[in-house]
Amino acid sequence: MANIQIHNGPSNIIEISYKPDTRMFNLVLKEDNINNKMIPLKELEILEIATDENVKSMNQSWDLKSAKAKIPHLSMFGAAFGIVAIIGETLYKGYPLTFIAQFKDGTKLLATTGSRLYEKIKGDMK
Repeated sequence: MANIQIHNGPSNIIEISYKPDTRMFNLVLKEDNINNKMIPLKELEILEIATDENVKSMNQSWDLKSAKAKIPHLSMFGAAFGIVAIIGETLYKGYPLTFIAQFKDGTKLLATTGSRLYEKIKGDMK
């Protein structure tokens, strides 16, 4: 299961992840974090790399620059002690990629995940 960092979307979604083996999205909701909501991949209508234009067309109040500013960056501690871990994580997950998504029920997201997971989801959509 691979986690996806949500920047904008419904306020009741605490966390979202994708399970490649079942092709399901697992949503943890504020009102019921015990019984997660499972959404099949076939319910995903739109999955695109985020640009200023498509983010604004998805929702006028969303801002790509502020979303990208929330992506964890290299800290001084990481620079001093975690270079190998950072390189390893980048090789494993890929680089951070921000995207927009929309499900058939109208749920819209601006989120970030590793480029490898994005490509996996995109490939599974075909």
